[in-house]
Amino acid sequence: MLHQFTYIQAQEIAEDFEDIIDTEHSRGGQRSVIDDVIIRPYKDAAAHARLEDYYGSEDIPLEAVEDTDAPYVVLVVMSSLRDGTVNVQDITDYVAANGISYNFPY
Repeated sequence: MLHQFTYIQAQEIAEDFEDIIDTEHSRGGQRSVIDDVIIRPYKDAAAHARLEDYYGSEDIPLEAVEDTDAPYVVLVVMSSLRDGTVNVQDITDYVAANGISYNFPY
């Protein structure tokens, strides 16, 4: 499920999770390395059935452009150590799945 944040909130959350980049992660029995924690406009990410489809599409800009009126999402991007496939997870789902205590601004 995608959670919406303001641009400033999304930036702060992404900065808080910078330290997980380049670490190993296990999801559904599959080992991955976390490539990045990114912020993107909610409307763009929500337009795709799967976050992996959004991340692999040409719709994704290299950097999020600040629009103080638009909602944003924070995404964790990881690559499988087995075959290099990319998985993308909403930050709130990542936190819940890994038992991380974090107080998200809502």
